[in-house]
Amino acid sequence: MTISPHSAATVPGAAQATAGVPSSDSDSLIAQAFALAAVPLHRGSPVPSPPKGRPHTSMAARKQANESLRHLAEAERCRQENARLQRHLLPTPLLEGSGLTFHARYRPGRRRALLSGDFYDIVRTADGTVHVVIGDVCGHGPDEAALGVALRIAWRTLVFTGLTGQALVSTLQRVLEHERHSEEIFATLCMLAIRPDQDVAELLLAGHPAPLLLHDDEAPELLPYEEPGPALGLLSNGTWPTTLIPLGRQWSLMLYTDGLIEGRIGAGTRRLGQEGLIDLIADHHGTGLHGDTLIDTTVAEAEDLNGGALADDVAVLLLTNTVAARG
Repeated sequence: MTISPHSAATVPGAAQATAGVPSSDSDSLIAQAFALAAVPLHRGSPVPSPPKGRPHTSMAARKQANESLRHLAEAERCRQENARLQRHLLPTPLLEGSGLTFHARYRPGRRRALLSGDFYDIVRTADGTVHVVIGDVCGHGPDEAALGVALRIAWRTLVFTGLTGQALVSTLQRVLEHERHSEEIFATLCMLAIRPDQDVAELLLAGHPAPLLLHDDEAPELLPYEEPGPALGLLSNGTWPTTLIPLGRQWSLMLYTDGLIEGRIGAGTRRLGQEGLIDLIADHHGTGLHGDTLIDTTVAEAEDLNGGALADDVAVLLLTNTVAARG
């Protein structure tokens, strides 16, 4: 079999072996490895002498093929280790005893990445309060993803130490200021603290889109918020007021990052926006879609309207009061 650099991708197992390796590099490596490895060298058989006047190339070719295969194996091992590391950096919700159900979708905009600058978390503290956060570090790349992880871990730690509201966000801003690689980096944030009776929530926004409140027999609505604070990292002495939100008995809350609403509608410049998202959710929720199905259908339709995959990172959370629903 003859393999050229342009046909390396057709070799069985080649795509899996070279995931994470730039395509131009992987094609070249596979071409060398498989083509050179095809030189017949049989154990116990004498290596034929090269024709007089021509250099002996068989052993050198085999050595080069083995070296190419070793590089491919190292690249695959590195890819697998990176994937495991990134998966472990995603949050594990802590909701035991809350009676709430939680669904999430997390889709980095960077190709082959498992993490992005979007982050989220949800925990229940000892007093029965459920705390939720979703945020978005501006920009794309590993530095922004690392900062998002740092902010999420800091948020969880601060919540368990008892900080809330202004004190919590002010401390998070200090974390961002110390961890960011440029003073131009900022992060938006949405926090909810759902009281133990689960019919009232405390909302705080820091430059972030407001969540949607869903009831079975009513149209979705944006949570009201008159005085949002600035994004973290923009003002050194920002203030972040909170708003009490009545939730009712049976409800769902959808939190999201702006990657979901900044997709285009058709070929023009019109964006989906929050009003467009409300219309999508109303259509799907009204037909009885809930949980993962509601999120997946909404994201899929946003992509269809956009004419393809959404360019920005996307995180979507759906939290539902199942205790009230069963009662």
